[in-house]
Amino acid sequence: MYFIRLLSLLVILVLFSFGSVSSDLYLSVHRLEHLAKHEPFLLAGIKKYVDAQPLGVPAEIVRFINETEIRLSNKLGLLHNIHHPINAFHLVERFVFNWLYLFEKLCCKKCTKVKAVQDFKTATEYALNNVTRLPVLKDMNGTMRAIFRLWRTYKLDINKLLQGDILGHKAWPMNQKHLVRLILFAAGNPEFYYEELVLRTKMAEITKGTQYQYGVAYDLALAYYKHGFISTAKTILESLLPLGNKAMAQTYNDLLKHPLVNVSKELTLPEPVHPVHDELCQKEIKTPKQLSKLRCRYRRTRIPIYWSKEEILHYDPWIALYHDVISDQEINIVLNNSITQMARSDLTGSTNATNEDVMATYWLSELRTKSLFPLTKRIEIITGLSTSVSKLFSDSENYEINHFGIGGMMKPHFDFLNISLGEYQKNVERSVRMSGDRVATWMFYLTDVEKGGATVFPEAKVRVPVTKGAALFWFNIKRNSEKDQRSLNADCPVIIGSKFVCRKWILEAGQAFRRKCGLSPFSTEFS
Repeated sequence: MYFIRLLSLLVILVLFSFGSVSSDLYLSVHRLEHLAKHEPFLLAGIKKYVDAQPLGVPAEIVRFINETEIRLSNKLGLLHNIHHPINAFHLVERFVFNWLYLFEKLCCKKCTKVKAVQDFKTATEYALNNVTRLPVLKDMNGTMRAIFRLWRTYKLDINKLLQGDILGHKAWPMNQKHLVRLILFAAGNPEFYYEELVLRTKMAEITKGTQYQYGVAYDLALAYYKHGFISTAKTILESLLPLGNKAMAQTYNDLLKHPLVNVSKELTLPEPVHPVHDELCQKEIKTPKQLSKLRCRYRRTRIPIYWSKEEILHYDPWIALYHDVISDQEINIVLNNSITQMARSDLTGSTNATNEDVMATYWLSELRTKSLFPLTKRIEIITGLSTSVSKLFSDSENYEINHFGIGGMMKPHFDFLNISLGEYQKNVERSVRMSGDRVATWMFYLTDVEKGGATVFPEAKVRVPVTKGAALFWFNIKRNSEKDQRSLNADCPVIIGSKFVCRKWILEAGQAFRRKCGLSPFSTEFS
């Protein structure tokens, strides 16, 4: 009976997770860490249960237990490297496709009096009590989408990727079963047509010389046909005609009637959202001559005895990085007040985030969290702009905390309002409804990232690696009050690690005497 109740509990947890306002599990590295930490307890409990069964258990269960034990004890296993996207994929897959099946398979009334069942009960209860929720199929799809996103943005080598190697960071390799999962996911998401065709080609190479080679080759031809590569599909089908298969022959005859049957089309990666976005994510693209003009300096602030550590990244538009502007203690305050409340969100605070904006978000108000006031005042001292917050007519918005987990990113966007002020005012707090547009952005980096996750400005060709304790500052509105199209910015996908940032948007209200209009329409920030 206990196992029946346990299974019911698991089903309820899974169903509840679909309606939960919590962030997607694959986005949250700290939740995946929690999951990985408690998986060995489940493994130990099930091993004791299996050992106590006189008649044994199905071979697939024993095989799963042995494989999982090897992986968790290996240096490439999840406990040692959960931040790796491939390891996260393996972890989520095990829970979605294996652990829940095990709970159901081991649910037998005759087993309830065995001591091993009690041990398993204890292990399961301990794990479930310490895990926010179990992964579901949505999380599985999310990890695969993240892998495709990293593959496309960073131009990863497919052979190394399948071996678990991402830019030198190694994880447990994928097998044919995982390759099939990736292919099926890509087939259901047309934007990943390139990845689907490359993976199907890889599958054809792997199965060559086996009983599956012709079926795989036929599927590859159909995929090329579906995505408009008619000539390539024709070539593959021609090699299959000697088999005498009627379905293959019929497809070939239908294909010959296509008007583009003889038009060769090369398979290439789709164009990025911005011509230099992906290149900026991969590396610095400024020339040595351009970089030589940039400076690091101590800069005066509104308080004579307090100087900021300023790294100038671009002069026009003005983009600067300020180092050592938030302490570890202050970072902990921000994270402790937000990390458990985050929900998937987009830039305006809506929870209807797209697949291109993959982050979890939470808003923190100084009015509710008094310990944030020193941070707000520090921003004002360094920038010279008013950041006062009140119940009415605030000069800055609340803090927006963003968490970029596995493959987490934000596509190129403007921080100034691309919607009408009236529409924007309907969706924000009363305190900023009459405060105007977002003049500038201040963004604290709350964590370091081992690989990826840079902030980039495609129009200005600026790349900013994540630096814990630093803050990035730029203007979104020119001094002639025009919206600065050069302020286009994006957050590159996180490869290894977990990225937390804290944004503060500074508004037009309160800046009339702090940031005056230029003497000409072409005035730069410091002219």
